[in-house]
This record gives sequence, C-alpha cells and structure tokens, in this order.
Amino acid sequence: MKAKLFIGLILLAAFIIFQTNDTFAQEKKKKKSVKEVIKDVNKKDQTETKQTDLKQIIEENVTDKNQGQTKSTGLSSQKIIGVVETYHLYKFGSPLENGSKISETFYDDNGNITQLIIYDSDGAVERKEKYSYDQNGNKSEFILYNFDGEIEKKEIYKYDGNKIIELSQYDSDGELETKISYKYKDDLLTEETVYNSSGEPEVIYIYAYKGAFVNSKSKYNPDGELEEKLVINYYDNGKPSEEIFYDEDGNITKKIIYKLNAMNNLSEISEYDSDGELISKQTFNYDMNNRLNEEAVFESDNVLVKKKNYTYNDLDLKTQEIEYDSDGKQIQKLLFNYDPAKRVKSVTSLNLLDEPVYEIRYTYELK
Repeated sequence: MKAKLFIGLILLAAFIIFQTNDTFAQEKKKKKSVKEVIKDVNKKDQTETKQTDLKQIIEENVTDKNQGQTKSTGLSSQKIIGVVETYHLYKFGSPLENGSKISETFYDDNGNITQLIIYDSDGAVERKEKYSYDQNGNKSEFILYNFDGEIEKKEIYKYDGNKIIELSQYDSDGELETKISYKYKDDLLTEETVYNSSGEPEVIYIYAYKGAFVNSKSKYNPDGELEEKLVINYYDNGKPSEEIFYDEDGNITKKIIYKLNAMNNLSEISEYDSDGELISKQTFNYDMNNRLNEEAVFESDNVLVKKKNYTYNDLDLKTQEIEYDSDGKQIQKLLFNYDPAKRVKSVTSLNLLDEPVYEIRYTYELK
C-alpha cells in the first residue's frame, strides 16, 4: 500500500539537519523515508508540494517553550528526555492508530539534544546523529551515522571556558577535512581562520565591532588580500537595519535592508543587487497581541510568491497555519494540538475540503 504513495519529493525534508553525500543518496534511492510518503499523500490531496519544518515545531513549541511554561501547569519538575514523532495516515475519516515512526529525539537533563534518529518508510534507521557536551553545556562532539551505522561525518569542538576556539571536521574515514580556529579580544570574536586537510590556511575572516555588535566581517585569502566584506548597521535598539556586501574593490554586490514596525518587530526584509534593483522581499504582519499572523515572499517585481497566515489561541500557542501560492490558492493547512503542558501533541494536515489527510503525533518521555 505504501509503495503506491512513493511518487514525489520530501514534504518534511527540512526536518533533517544534514544532507547525505551522493553515494549515500544513490544507495538509498530505492527506499523512501516517511517524510517522502507524507509528501506523496499531500501532493495527491492538495495538488502541490509544500514543506513543513517539524524540527522547528519541536524546537519552538516543544522544547524551549515547555521549559519556560511548565511552572504554571504544575509540571515544572518534569523534563523532556525523549520525543517520538510518528506519521498517521487518515483512512475512512480517522487516523491509523499504528503510525509509522518518523524520528526519535533524546535530551539530557539540561535540555540539550543528545541523539536524533531518522527512520525510513520501512521503519529502518535512515541516519543517526549523536551529540556530546562539556561540563559547561557546550557542544563538544557531533557524529553523523548513515543507515549502516557507519560514521559519515564527525566534528570536534574545543573551548576556552564558553568560547569556542577550535572546530575540527572529519570525513567518513576519520581523516581531517577542515579545521577552524577562533581568536578573541575582550570576549569578542575577532578572527576566524579556516585550514584545509594539510593544515594550510585557506580563508581568514576578520571581525570588527561597534560596541558589542559586529560592524563588519572581512574575508581574506591566505596572502592577506581582501576578497569580500560585509558591513552591518543597526537601529538604536540594537536590531540590524542593513547588511551591505562589498567585493575586493569596494563595490557593492548586494544589500539587505531590514525594516521594523512601531513595536520594533521585524516588518520587512528587502534584498537588492549591485545596481540597487530589488531581488526579493519578505513582509511580516502582526495581530493586536503582537503575534506574527502573516508572512509573505515577493519576487523582484513585487509579485507575490507565497504567503502564510497564522492563528493562535488564548495561550499564544499557534493553532493553525495556512500557506497560499502566488494566485492565493491554499496549498497547505496545518492544525496544531497541544497537551496541558503546552507541548505540541499533534499536527494535522488538511486538504482543500478541510478534510484531514495525515497526522503527525508527538509522544514524550518525561523525567
């Protein structure tokens, strides 16, 4: 039955943090993940492909908010140590009780992710990520495993207190690929040097500050020649007002302008090319309670590309998300359901007739 649904790309691809290399992708091309199945179902019932970042759902609605809100629920002593994400297709108006496992995420007592396991549509492990931390809670090691349990990538982090001073990246054979060193002055990052596998510097970034804010980031080659420079300006409240990109000759190559509304919320991001022509624009609108209720993306000619609308409940939790295409046609509708501790319990996708297509459930292991 599942095989009939395997016809498209990934709906929930943004859930996966890292992409596999070409060899891994070729070896797995005959087997699709649960996210691909979801996309296929969504394409059949909604007519177009869309993405949903469920990793962001967990991070924003499950982990962080739960830590700050459980005090009012009497569950402050409970910590999330694991989250299981499952996919349930709707049949005859009801979701299948035995869903397909999408992922498992595990956390330590400090709320740091320690392991993420992604499953394919057959229930087999597609990839696994492991994280380690030092005594200060800083990430000290990251390991990415493929479906055979073999290491695909490894990163080692070194710190001076809480300041990262070195990042080493290794390939699947354990060979050093890249090393990045960081230098500071008065606790501010001033220099970042990228070395190749032979230990030779390839790129050097120099940071300059205005107060505590980064004012510029300059990129140099190993010979000390400037290749490009980014200048960042700020509003009085410390939020960025514009980013200006220059080439080695000091010519503007790109500019990004940030606008704020009367409440100092981000209201617009506009990107311009070297000639000052608009490349793209994003707009953000808020409701009377200062909650983001609409964001839209426009092309260079101010033509709408897509738009999203958000609805919230009295607890300021997002309950609905609708995405529209450039013609104003609905291409995705999601409903969010929460448990008493304000953690996301499920996310339901509806078709154009407001009929449920599938449901993503979250099961929590508490301590």
